[in-house]
Amino acid sequence: MKTIGIFSKVGMAGGSEHRVVQLANGFNQKGLQTFIFAQKNLSDKLKPLLNPNVTLYENAVLTKKCIYKLQALDILIVVNSDSYSFCKASFWDGTQGKHHTNNIDLSQIPHLAFLFNYVVGPAQWLTEIHKINPNLKIFCTSEWFMKNLQEESKFDKLRPLNIPSMSICSPVNIHYSQPKTPSDKIRINRHSMAFAYKHDQDNLKIVKTLCEKYGDKISFKWMGVPSHVRDVNGQDKDEKVVYKEVLEKYPQFTILPEYSVTVPNLLKETDILLFYISRHRKEPWPRTIAEGMMGGCCCVTNNNYGMAEQIDSGKTGYLFDNTDQAIEQLSYLIENPTRIKEVGDNAQKFAKENFLDEVIINKMLNFLVN
Repeated sequence: MKTIGIFSKVGMAGGSEHRVVQLANGFNQKGLQTFIFAQKNLSDKLKPLLNPNVTLYENAVLTKKCIYKLQALDILIVVNSDSYSFCKASFWDGTQGKHHTNNIDLSQIPHLAFLFNYVVGPAQWLTEIHKINPNLKIFCTSEWFMKNLQEESKFDKLRPLNIPSMSICSPVNIHYSQPKTPSDKIRINRHSMAFAYKHDQDNLKIVKTLCEKYGDKISFKWMGVPSHVRDVNGQDKDEKVVYKEVLEKYPQFTILPEYSVTVPNLLKETDILLFYISRHRKEPWPRTIAEGMMGGCCCVTNNNYGMAEQIDSGKTGYLFDNTDQAIEQLSYLIENPTRIKEVGDNAQKFAKENFLDEVIINKMLNFLVN
């Protein structure tokens, strides 16, 4: 195998898009000529992270040159960030018309795979793609997704095809593993960049309780905090509640604008990584947690979906079922700071063994070509 391409919608700079960049860099480091085919473009925030030896084609479905390059690949991985279109034959042959009218012949690619990292529902349409290229394989970022493929009725037509499928973690670079900067406070940090839907107003209760209980013994530094969030407890789904303004009232609290520091640098100043996302959001495998674990942080997060797959509660992090339990766990850690380092060290060891980019890339390549 000499050439590999990653096709994705890309666009913004969220977890899915970071995954694309990390995969491309990893494949390139293995000696493969690597390409990213962006349906639209790659965020300017991500371009500096891309290895200069990786070739980026933007608006790839619109130019014949890009299409010829794509069809000549040894391996193509289609990353289905959140687009149902990619799993439909009509997207590739141009008959859908919504995105382009060019005919991209997937049958010419010896090794074709679809990676489902945020939703797995579109996989039900791979039956048509399989007719075009029976060498098709599936990657899922979550065992939860794998279970859906095996059990949900929507995939009844897909299962008889026996498409080889594999659950694979998102690769995280060793650069996220850096020594902590010293501090006389216990630092409870988080980042969700610009995405307000990952915030829940119950975070406000956690901050209020801990600030009043522990005073200047603790500090918070959160990046990408929205001014308002949806009132998930109210009757009106469109009603917004104040968020940023409430947090700013506490002297222990620092709000950083989204993308104002790199995540590795934030993790160096983080003892506890709190990732309490909206209870209405189904997170299949958050990179935030994997990065935090690689950074030696004690991660405290929701006990559901992908987080429950990543963390062994009490050993490599802590999982909570509700807000009161989150406060209880955080209080325990603040009062027993040696546990923060013990759990963080365990998490980092686990991350290096399971999430490191070289480990993930090797697994993917072995699956793809064997």
